[in-house]
Amino acid sequence: MSAAPALACALAVAGLLLAKWRGAHAAAGAAKAIASGSFIWAGVVWGALETGAGRAFLAGVVAFALGHSAYALACLALGVDARALAIAALAAIPLLAATWRWLGPRTGRLRAPIAAYGILVAAMAALACAASAQGAPVVLALGGVAFALSDLSVARERFVAPSFAGLAWGLPLYFAAQLAIAASVAAQ
Repeated sequence: MSAAPALACALAVAGLLLAKWRGAHAAAGAAKAIASGSFIWAGVVWGALETGAGRAFLAGVVAFALGHSAYALACLALGVDARALAIAALAAIPLLAATWRWLGPRTGRLRAPIAAYGILVAAMAALACAASAQGAPVVLALGGVAFALSDLSVARERFVAPSFAGLAWGLPLYFAAQLAIAASVAAQ
């Protein structure tokens, strides 16, 4: 497995953070596009097109709004351990509740869509854990959980308090999650 996509992604994320810190919006956009292209590149060169789950991975990154759903469907296609799914879902409930107490009052007119999105993100992460428990690579669970956690950074940035500190942990976690999910396809 070539490390080139991961290296390109890491360098682009570093450039993205630097551009955000300096307020260089055009450079930030370019770096984000390169970082995003890197995990698509990773999926392709690591064998995503050769598996059904990999094709679902690529569908997820092409249509970000549907990405979590596509990842969840890919996990279902791999097979899930029902007991692990129940445990992961039960673990997600207090996390969702705490997140909603923090975020909900700040979402205004977007309250219902944001609540639905939170449930979808938690479901995707739980399904990734359950698919790993059923035999999918553990890196799939790590990627699913990291993806969900990185969304907290996005929520904080958008609804609570924009800051470089949130971007500094959220963006690397997001791109690392995408690489982990791509690696899970290659490991099959």
